[in-house]
Amino acid sequence: MQKRVLAGVVLLAVLLALIFAFYPGNSQVIDLATGAGVSKMLRYENAQVYLFGETHRCTEYQQFRNALFQYLVKEKGVRVLVEESGYATAFLENETVQGRLSFSDWLDRCTLSKEDYELYSWIADWNSGRDAAEKISIIGIDITDDVGNIQTLCQYLLKNHDFTGADTQTQWLLTAIREQNPFSSLQLQTFQEKFLPQLAELYHIKLEQLETVLGTQTVCLERALLGWEEAQEQRRFKGKTEQLGGPGDVYRESCLYEHFMWEYQQRPDAKYYGQFGGAHVLMSDYSGKLYRVQNSFVSRLAEIGSPLNGKLTVVDGCLTFEIGDLGGTGTNRATLYRTACARPPVRDRNKFYTDGSAPDVSYAQYALLFEHPDALTAAKEYTGSYWKYH
Repeated sequence: MQKRVLAGVVLLAVLLALIFAFYPGNSQVIDLATGAGVSKMLRYENAQVYLFGETHRCTEYQQFRNALFQYLVKEKGVRVLVEESGYATAFLENETVQGRLSFSDWLDRCTLSKEDYELYSWIADWNSGRDAAEKISIIGIDITDDVGNIQTLCQYLLKNHDFTGADTQTQWLLTAIREQNPFSSLQLQTFQEKFLPQLAELYHIKLEQLETVLGTQTVCLERALLGWEEAQEQRRFKGKTEQLGGPGDVYRESCLYEHFMWEYQQRPDAKYYGQFGGAHVLMSDYSGKLYRVQNSFVSRLAEIGSPLNGKLTVVDGCLTFEIGDLGGTGTNRATLYRTACARPPVRDRNKFYTDGSAPDVSYAQYALLFEHPDALTAAKEYTGSYWKYH
């Protein structure tokens, strides 16, 4: 009898241990250096699109992003990195991680943080030698391209093409762009003020001339020009009013949504990871003391009727600044919480998001909180070549 009881106790202990090991908890401390803890938290969380809302240019957020992204690539099959950058910038990054551009061709001259450079290096290493279906690609869906990157994209697209099939006007413009010195600030100004507007006009009135030269690569130029034109439109809106959720912000969110959906339609079966400022990613409008989110493009992705409704996993990384200092250890520990289950570690509160009656999970499925948000460190940014030796 005692043996049976003992065997039953042992079996129960084993079952409890298995349940504890394999069922994700309500919260999990994340080791930002190694990523330990992410797998325990997201083990059964399956989605087609994973989104992380961060505070820009903070080392700790970038460390978490790298750990999360690598986990999602290895364990969840994510193969597309979506950035809060313009099409041209992400296009050049993608050409680099695909091995068609070397790091010294362009990325080494860009201003980056150590964590950013490590991310692109990791993606390039992952892609090396893999089949096309297993490679990671990078896309940018914002309207914030640096004009120098648009110039670089144009010169990259044009460098090996023959212009003789196009008319004289097109030949002259494309030749002038291709022969510009990319290191000359004066010639960059000429590109911005003269050649780029002429190229956009040529695209609208003589598209067939560009298609004669670029063929299927015309779409790359089209996406870059579209983002540039939309950026001009947003500036006109912002000139009329400067307010949170004003017409300029609403317009930008609409552009983000349209650009993402265009990319999604090209690869509807792929799995995506997106990294954005926290104001862009919540699934519902939110207005707190400091942290306000209205009309985000993700709220449109989450709408009933959207092809991505029910296929999103959102991690809110900016809520720390709304909740404030949590106390605790002196190491600024990062903890990931499941909003559907976890009680926030804030005295006298029952919810992460305190406005309205909507459940926390309607804003984000996870919240990443730091114990001491005021102690987060600014990322050090240098040219990419700097990080080769540091």
